[in-house]
Amino acid sequence: MITYPTKIYSEKEIVKKWNDSSTEEETHVMKPRAEKNVNKYSKNNVKYKVAMDDDKIVGYYSWVDYGSWIQIAGVRVREGYNGEGIASNMVSKLTNEVVNNTPSIVSVNTKSFDLEIWLSSWEKRGWIRAPKNEEIVGIPEEVLEYTRNRFKNYWLAYQPNSMNKSWNIIKAISEEEALIFMEN
Repeated sequence: MITYPTKIYSEKEIVKKWNDSSTEEETHVMKPRAEKNVNKYSKNNVKYKVAMDDDKIVGYYSWVDYGSWIQIAGVRVREGYNGEGIASNMVSKLTNEVVNNTPSIVSVNTKSFDLEIWLSSWEKRGWIRAPKNEEIVGIPEEVLEYTRNRFKNYWLAYQPNSMNKSWNIIKAISEEEALIFMEN
């Protein structure tokens, strides 16, 4: 059974834990973000939460908290665990538990499945795809310009509002919980 512990990990901890639990057949070796060509706003002071299958990390999501806004650093699912809803659960947890009421931004790419499906999974949770600057409050102008220039149409922003919050609460309820609620 996949679990989602509440512990927040540092990058050093997560790199070691991920690589230690990798098998020889797996192709993804995790490296520190500072060593990779990634979004410059997601390289330092990155925090991580994980999805676990017993004592093995099978996924992680990460972010950098700038105080008044959050840069999402990534979501990753281990090879062999795709299609089990782990990425979707992590996006929901990221939106509801990390982002919550804070303006946030994420650049999106994927090698695991269709990019449009991945983008729509964020949009279903209230994220806005490549919005105009006037649609965004709370994220610095230079961050928006950098993101727009580097990632073109493959980024999203989250603006907290009551509709987004309500929708994410509904999305987090399982079908079984919804049926119980409707019976009462």
